[in-house]
Amino acid sequence: GSTELAFTEDVAARFRAYGWNVININGQCVKQIRAAISLAKVTVGKPTIIIGKTTIGYGSPNKAGTSDIHGAPLGEDELAATHVALGFDKDARFVVPDDVRAFVNKTIEAKKAAAAEWDAKFAEFKAKLTPAQAALLEKPVVPANLLEELLKVVPEKATASRASSGVMMQKIAELVPQFWGGSADLAPSNKTNLKGLGDFGPENWLGRNIHYGVRELGMGFITNGIALSNTIPFSATFMVFSDYMKPAIRLAALMKLHQIYVFTHDSFQVGEDGPTHEPVEQLAMFRSIPGVTVLRPAESHEVAAAWATAMQIEGPVILCLTRQNLANLPDDVVKNKMDVAKGAYVVSSDDNFDLILIGSGSELECCTGAAEILRQQGKKVRVISMPSWELFEKQSDEYKKSVLPCCCKKRISVEGGSTFGWTRYIGDEGLAIGLDHFGDSAPAGFLADLYGFTAAKVAEKALAYLK
Repeated sequence: GSTELAFTEDVAARFRAYGWNVININGQCVKQIRAAISLAKVTVGKPTIIIGKTTIGYGSPNKAGTSDIHGAPLGEDELAATHVALGFDKDARFVVPDDVRAFVNKTIEAKKAAAAEWDAKFAEFKAKLTPAQAALLEKPVVPANLLEELLKVVPEKATASRASSGVMMQKIAELVPQFWGGSADLAPSNKTNLKGLGDFGPENWLGRNIHYGVRELGMGFITNGIALSNTIPFSATFMVFSDYMKPAIRLAALMKLHQIYVFTHDSFQVGEDGPTHEPVEQLAMFRSIPGVTVLRPAESHEVAAAWATAMQIEGPVILCLTRQNLANLPDDVVKNKMDVAKGAYVVSSDDNFDLILIGSGSELECCTGAAEILRQQGKKVRVISMPSWELFEKQSDEYKKSVLPCCCKKRISVEGGSTFGWTRYIGDEGLAIGLDHFGDSAPAGFLADLYGFTAAKVAEKALAYLK
């Protein structure tokens, strides 16, 4: 025979071992709850955990403490029995005792008085401000010419989009006083530290850099709260760790909160950090969340345009940024063709083209390079940069067809992540070049060649596809 051992975790013992103050109470006793909170407030030198034992469905004679109470109605007989057990008439449906009603009404009046007192103090405070200062309290003021200002500071040489993003953030912080935020212990890697603007905390409530520590989910929910305060906050971490933040991102989308997520190290080209740190499925996750705008810029000018767009549109925005350097697009493309705010635009195009290459982020470079190789072999090609599906979908049918005309069915998408969803733009006859498996630990350049994310490899696949 076998001996089965049942192990039950002793949470109280675990927290005592951490050095915490542990208080055990009956979680259904109001007096004990109040006493425990009072004790926690006066306990110094250590954190307190209050463990309140409760019974699910308390008061139900036959279903309390069982799974039956969790997701199903009590039923008429058990409802009547519960009313009796709790001291109400068995036929009662919804009763508010007089003492409860009196307590609630008294609390409402007290809250109204406190709110009136606060409003008076705030009005007195605002009266001392200049009109310009007072305006800053109402809503964020984003300059209409923000893109123009950001383009002035674009790095001239090949730069990782996380680094060019850091440059843009310094300029935005200078121009938008309500722009602030922080990283989950990765500010040096995310390039998100706002230089010279101090750290937010008890000693400096005006600091504009928040140090969240390694707690992505907590950072996400705190940033949601900040977004409700007439400011534009940002939060940052490695893109693969965005999984920890999913519930907070979803809630931000549901609440239409204007905030910006800076997710760096956005592909397998993280390299030696290996598959645990190489995002594959995260882009598909972002794009599946209603109300979220995702931007994956291909070089520094696109980064500037992505930040300008992120600051000026509604709702949560996700920026996906590289660790590796990206070459800038030619001046002609930047000045005459680039339109990140529309989600996609034509980078180059031959007359009577018979193939469309669509790239996002770092893979646009693969597309432009492959197009040149293909053109040398007599192929006619159109190259499209598509930094944002969501923004592209908001454009008119006329614009979308001008970028992706129906007449050309031969289409290839190139993106360093899951190919899930790309059939929307390449159709059933298209070729999706992506990464439908986890990555490996190796230098980024080696992995790019291994997985086929070079101009030569994309051109090779394109020729085979055309045949």
